[in-house]
Amino acid sequence: MIQRKQTLYLLIAILLLVFCLCNKIVSISTAAIGQDAVLYNIALVDMNGVYSFKYIPLFIILAVAIIVMLVTIFSYKKRKLQIKLCYTSIILLFAWILTASLYYADLSETGELHGFSVTAVFPVIAIILNVMASSAIKADEMLVRAADRIR
Repeated sequence: MIQRKQTLYLLIAILLLVFCLCNKIVSISTAAIGQDAVLYNIALVDMNGVYSFKYIPLFIILAVAIIVMLVTIFSYKKRKLQIKLCYTSIILLFAWILTASLYYADLSETGELHGFSVTAVFPVIAIILNVMASSAIKADEMLVRAADRIR
């Protein structure tokens, strides 16, 4: 059944990650150049409109995590697979956090980071929602096993 509470958790996580993909993560001002730049998941854009696609792994990791969560929702008849897919998306989101922190460290050497966006926290919230979804899937699996034992 698609109308389960873990589906709601995963849909909220997907919406948060899509919003994170589309919006800025952090604003940077470089003291040496005197220009401001904005970091998105796909590129770093300075105020002159120059794009640096060095940061595209952030976009790829989030896109794959969204796809994995969509597959998790629609594989509702295979609960064990759903649990594994939830853990896979959690690992992908931790990889995004690690990659983003490495890029933040690289950017902080060149300029001053300011103006962190709320969207930088959305992958952490998505991890929490994935943990909640996997525990709900486990509860469903235990309920099905208990019902099979009674028969």
